[in-house]
Amino acid sequence: MKDSPDQPRISSYLERPEFFPGSLTGTSDHNRICREERTIREIEDQVGREYRARGLNSDWARVGLWYEDPFCWLVRDAVVFGGQRVAVHHRLIWKAGPLCGVVVLAHQEGGLVLVRHFRPPLMVSSWECPRGAIEPGETPGQAVRKEVLEELGAEVLDCLPLGAIHPINNWTGSAVNLYWAKVGPAENRAMPEGVLEIRRYTFPEVIDMIREDRITDAPTLCAIAKAQWLGHLPS
Repeated sequence: MKDSPDQPRISSYLERPEFFPGSLTGTSDHNRICREERTIREIEDQVGREYRARGLNSDWARVGLWYEDPFCWLVRDAVVFGGQRVAVHHRLIWKAGPLCGVVVLAHQEGGLVLVRHFRPPLMVSSWECPRGAIEPGETPGQAVRKEVLEELGAEVLDCLPLGAIHPINNWTGSAVNLYWAKVGPAENRAMPEGVLEIRRYTFPEVIDMIREDRITDAPTLCAIAKAQWLGHLPS
């Protein structure tokens, strides 16, 4: 797997500090993302041979930047596990930084307000808390107010943090912050993009939806659980 002279694939990947935040604190020689070009090429060759033996494309073992858009980078890393086993793994890096979004458990007039979104990867709709990305230069608190206004057409009257979660830590290191928020009445307005329905449920109704697998969205389930554990919802 050789690069053409005008495509220094690995060196250009290694020179991007945003791909290696905080010098990958918490890693060790036994478990680490490799940053030595020679070692990366050795791992590429080894994994490439393993792929070919399985009838797979050896190019899938190539390390470096594979995709970029306005919101994220997708990279492939050479990874060492336990000082012996090696692999090539995908990693999604959000350009917003290590804290990429907010999830808001909206409390309104004694009930919880949920939004039914159409989610293309699921090919179906999903009942969820209002949530969204933190834009560059935006604080998490500002993002909470923006998402509640955009999705519910309501103002945030009170807001409490519930902590952070890493929803898919085998895919990205970015976290989202969870919030409990008391919100005001909704305005009559057009549905935001992708929103099919907005409804207020009682807490027992929400628990029934969870039991019946009508709520399967992980950030929403985490927000409900954290709010309950911290005493903001009935036990």
